[in-house]
Parts: sequence; C-alpha cells; structure tokens
Amino acid sequence: MLDILITLVLALVGWKLASLIRIPAPAMIGPMVFIAVASVIWGVQVQLHPIVRIVIQSLIGGYIGRRISLQAIRALIRLLPTILMTTFWYGLATAVIGYGVARWAFIDLGSAFLATAPGGVAEMTALAMVSQVDVAFVATLQTLRVLASNISIPIIAKFAPAPTDGDTMHSSSIPSQKTDQKHQRLRLPWIGTVVVGLIGSFLFAGLRIPAGGMLGGMVAIALLQMRRVSVVPVPKIVLTGTYMILGISVGSSFDLATLQRLQGSLGILVGATIATLISSIVLSLVVMQLMHIDLKTSLLACSPGGLSIMAVVAEETGAKVEIVSLLHLVRIIWVVVSMPIFMSIFL
Repeated sequence: MLDILITLVLALVGWKLASLIRIPAPAMIGPMVFIAVASVIWGVQVQLHPIVRIVIQSLIGGYIGRRISLQAIRALIRLLPTILMTTFWYGLATAVIGYGVARWAFIDLGSAFLATAPGGVAEMTALAMVSQVDVAFVATLQTLRVLASNISIPIIAKFAPAPTDGDTMHSSSIPSQKTDQKHQRLRLPWIGTVVVGLIGSFLFAGLRIPAGGMLGGMVAIALLQMRRVSVVPVPKIVLTGTYMILGISVGSSFDLATLQRLQGSLGILVGATIATLISSIVLSLVVMQLMHIDLKTSLLACSPGGLSIMAVVAEETGAKVEIVSLLHLVRIIWVVVSMPIFMSIFL
C-alpha cells in the first residue's frame, strides 16, 4: 500500500513539474521519468492488468477517432496525392532509420520501428506495450523526437515566409471540425463515448487484430463521427489520468540494466532524432511544391512533433491551421494503423 501511495505522489509531482516547464505530453512523460528514477533506485514495479491495458488503448484510440469526421474525410480525399506521397515517405523513413537503429543499437527491429515511427509518444508507447518489445527504449526515443521537434521546428517556422494570397491552396477550401459539427444531429455524452470505444476495443482485441485495443476504440468513435453523432470528449482529468497510468507503467519498466543500455545508445538515440528531423524538413520542401503552399505551413504540417502543439504554433505564426491539422491527423492515423501490419511483415 505504501508503494502505491509513493508511486501516485511521484506521478503527480512529475506531471506538475513537466507541465510547469512545458514538456510535451507532461501527464505521461513527467510520471514516466519520476517513476523510472524510483524504479532504478528502489525497484518500484507496476504491472498493468490486460484489461487495464485495453482500457488505456481504447481511450487513446478514441481520442484520435474524435478527429475523424465526414468533413475531414472529404478534405483528405482532396489531398490524396499529398497523402499518398507522405505515407510512402513516412514508411520509407521508418524502415531506413529503424533498421539503422536496430543494427547500431543492437536492439530488435520491432522496438526500433516503433521507436522511430513518427507517431505520438502515448500512441507508440501503448503499441509497444502490446507488441512485446522494449517499451522503455520506444518511450525514450519517442520522447526525444517530440521534444526536439517541438523546440526546433517552431523556431525554424518562425523565420519562414508567411502565407500570401498568391498561394493556390487556401485553408478556407478545407472545412474545419466546427463547420462539421453544425450538421451533427445526436449528442453522445462522454461516458457513452467511453463505452462505445471500449466495445470497439474489446471486439477488435477478441478478433486478435494487431493493436486491437487502440484501433477498435479509434474506429468505433470515428464511425459515430461519420454518422453525424456529436461525440463529447472525455473530461480532461480522465485523459490525464490515462496518460499518467501509462507513464507509471513505462517508468516502472526501467531498471539499472535498462538505464545502462540507454546510456550506451545515447549517440544512436540522438542520431536517430536528428535523422527524423532532417527527413521531415526535406518532406516539407516536397509538400510545399506539391501543394503550392508556403514554407511555414509545410514545415509545421510535416513536423514529427505533437498535433496540438503544431496547430497552436500555426495559429500564432499565421500558418494555415487546417492544413497543418489535417496532415498531422493523416500521420498519426497512418502510423497507428500501419505499424502493427508493418511489424508483422518485417519481423
């Protein structure tokens, strides 16, 4: 009982401190770091029950699914050439960088692929937990990538030229989620959102679909959105609690041997992060030419950082928020859906 109390206190302190210094995904990364230290020093270990893991995956998947609506699908269809190109680029970059990390860090390909895939920290960590790979390695490299992206890309974008009226693709041609909500007929309370997501997650998991917990929740909520049902998001405290539990679980997987291995791979971790950033910058130049948009919008849209943070930066710097949000949505959905398939092919 004392260990559980200490774990919760450390998680809360880690979350608040990470929020204070503006670390991305603070509810997960803060507890993860604090619990990792406690695990190395005191041997704190927390194992999640399989049902709890599915619940966590369902909530994270449902959070992604809320961004998928009929209006978003129509907009994505209009961006199909760009989507196909960026999807191929993400797959190739993950394969090349992941293979290099696996070879030079002497780690399995599954861990390397999930660690270098340009998905969210929480999403990739949740996938790692059900994929029997090195969760600590995946979470550490994903955290480095997001931190580096969220710091460097906005700085670069700040000095890039602002959008002009001469751009051929305008954000006004892409409907926003607010516009879509005007046509929604039914309103599902947040507890209903959780229940529907859980039904989808347990169904997919029962069918043994790879990463079924996350994909089931995402698909179930997305289907409701496309049926014009207004899905009320779960309260922020519930989502925060989910991320904290995920962070505690990952942090407790650290031990002295894990720490030593990560220290030995520090150069490779930094190198992989730099390679991912370079890949995203080159991709942004290609997307800029393909979509005929400004460099600022393209940089933020192709950044391997967080969707919410890049959307906020786009708003503050005058970039096209709808384009930035849509391309990030494509990236996250593609990674979450494809990585289980990707790993089953190459492993």
